[in-house]
Amino acid sequence: MSEDRLTHFDAEGQAIMVEVGEKAPTRRVAVARGEVRMEEATLARILDRNMEKGDVFAVVRIAGIMAAKAVYLFERSKSTKQGP
Repeated sequence: MSEDRLTHFDAEGQAIMVEVGEKAPTRRVAVARGEVRMEEATLARILDRNMEKGDVFAVVRIAGIMAAKAVYLFERSKSTKQGP
């Protein structure tokens, strides 16, 4: 891997999950459901990437990656605990 490339971003600059452990890869599936309500004007600004605080999709992508890693760490901590 080139040293001048950020590892947590793909070629288009989108955040991606990076394998950092020595664990064998496993296939996992997660299903989530939610509902978001907002004004049409707000949706238009999000889709146009015209929000003052930045790109909403980038923030959501990073939040999803962080959540996936948190689940992994939680599951890993459960499997390494010893005793009753």
